[in-house]
Amino acid sequence: MDEILMSVNWLAVLVGAAAAFALGMAWFGPLFGKAWSAGSHGLQPPAQFPALATTIQAIGTFLMSWVIGATATIDALFTAVFLILAMAALQLSGSLYSQKSTKAAVIDASYVIAMGVVMIAAQGIF
Repeated sequence: MDEILMSVNWLAVLVGAAAAFALGMAWFGPLFGKAWSAGSHGLQPPAQFPALATTIQAIGTFLMSWVIGATATIDALFTAVFLILAMAALQLSGSLYSQKSTKAAVIDASYVIAMGVVMIAAQGIF
């Protein structure tokens, strides 16, 4: 239990989470926003700020970064990689089930992989 509470590099967890969250703004904005929107039944940005969705995304991003930080304390990089791939596969299946285009579904799933790369890099840097 100490690995996930005391031994974690909290600076790396927080930086990784913040960087991955910021990457999402670029990922679904200027990088792939138009293609994602077109393949997601033409979804457009909501009229009002989506506070609940943003809060849940921030919490999930932090938790993912924390788990990756915990795996770093025990040199379990492959565990982190398998977790990231499992989350990406679940995201891909959910996107395909909701009948998004293959392109939009891949954009969704590849963001999860990009998040993991950023979080693992933060663990290596900090």
